[in-house]
Amino acid sequence: MKTDNSGVKRDNSGKFATGTAKPKNAGRGRKKTPPDIKAAFEELSHSAVDVLRKILNDTEAKPSDRLRAAECVLDRHLGKPQQSVDLSAIASVTAGCDDVIDLSVLTDDELGLFGELYEKASTQTEMR
Repeated sequence: MKTDNSGVKRDNSGKFATGTAKPKNAGRGRKKTPPDIKAAFEELSHSAVDVLRKILNDTEAKPSDRLRAAECVLDRHLGKPQQSVDLSAIASVTAGCDDVIDLSVLTDDELGLFGELYEKASTQTEMR
């Protein structure tokens, strides 16, 4: 193992020695919460739970407030539910009155070219 001019340890082939290289983003993450702030939030969290309990059990509270309190409790206890996102899209274009072109058979490159041509044709149509 060697040490280069900048003080970095390297193995015999010149590569960084195992465990000595720092990631590019080292130290750029979220800073740790100071202990005094953390303690204050721990103390307040008991009060927050009491407030949620009061809202949940208050039959005079608005239903929307009771529902929101229930959501808060469940989100913290069970975790927020996963949200699914539908990324499917309709891949067709109406070419004429009755014609539909299925774009799902095109590659990404072909689809990009189609988009450029469509945009050019649309621009030309607007100029007329």
